[in-house]
Amino acid sequence: MNRLRRVASHTVDSYLQAHRHPWNRRLHYLAFLCATIAWPLLFRHWPSALSLALLHYALSAFGHYRFEHNHPGFYKRPWLGMVGGYLWFFLRTYQWLKSVTRTLFPK
Repeated sequence: MNRLRRVASHTVDSYLQAHRHPWNRRLHYLAFLCATIAWPLLFRHWPSALSLALLHYALSAFGHYRFEHNHPGFYKRPWLGMVGGYLWFFLRTYQWLKSVTRTLFPK
């Protein structure tokens, strides 16, 4: 379990190093939200899933070219970008839901 935690931490740290600009992170959050919604649609309505997947890549690439002035990592290491991106996306969503819950339901 410790090794898995170290690998996950390193992956997210590497991901954050490549995504420093706040607007790029916002675009990547929206991109991974699109990708997350696309997965269940894959077998129910594949044209929608394909559209969301393309939107995911377009938002990610735009963020890198416009704000980071670099190339997206999925060109060199597609699996690392996907795993690191999803880990970051789910951690950010968890943090956001936790803060909303604390605000709505104070102790």
